[in-house]
Amino acid sequence: MLLFVINIFTKTNSEIKSIKNSINTLSKNTHGINIERKNIKGEKLKIIAEELSENIKNKTIKLKNSVTTIDQKGKITQIIAGVALINKNYDDYKLSKEVKIINKNKNFILKTKNLNGQFKKGTMFSENDVDIIIGNVKIFGKGLKLLNHGEYIKIFGKAKLITN
Repeated sequence: MLLFVINIFTKTNSEIKSIKNSINTLSKNTHGINIERKNIKGEKLKIIAEELSENIKNKTIKLKNSVTTIDQKGKITQIIAGVALINKNYDDYKLSKEVKIINKNKNFILKTKNLNGQFKKGTMFSENDVDIIIGNVKIFGKGLKLLNHGEYIKIFGKAKLITN
């Protein structure tokens, strides 16, 4: 149906072939991703990834080797992951293959292998070793549970705290 409408509005075979090719690529992986958005509040989001694949039926997006930068009026947070899987209409996420979250304004760095969470609830979970740096304090543990956008943080295992 879509191709029928395109045939009516386009004039040359090369235009039709070009549009058909772009439609066919919508179901495949996209390489070299650079997405930038800004909302009404002036907050910016930038996603750079080597590859993006989307499964419309399962409502998932998968990013490979991604760097997401969130700029909330100069307060910048970077999220780096080998694989980022975003599920259920952007409600849940799973970050894996060496995850790193950096917020220079808060002098905060979190490193772990895998991290799962929910955007709206502000939750994060990891059952892998975590390394956290907050200011001049370093915390090492065997897992992490963060609730309500950081109001509650629990480090699992025999957590180790080091101050400089």
